[in-house]
Amino acid sequence: MEPGPWDECCAFCLQRYIYEEERRCTRCDVAVCPACVVLEGATGEPLCPPCGKAYEEDRRS
Repeated sequence: MEPGPWDECCAFCLQRYIYEEERRCTRCDVAVCPACVVLEGATGEPLCPPCGKAYEEDRRS
């Protein structure tokens, strides 16, 4: 089934979601669905999964 004009497909989980629910990574500006978005520590800024992983690794170092 092809996505409609109101649907987007997440690049990370391939889940379809409504465009209005999209979040954008604050580090690399990639679109992320609500299920895959990672919220950055104290600020709560949205990150994509790869940037979220890098953020966690930087925090541990």
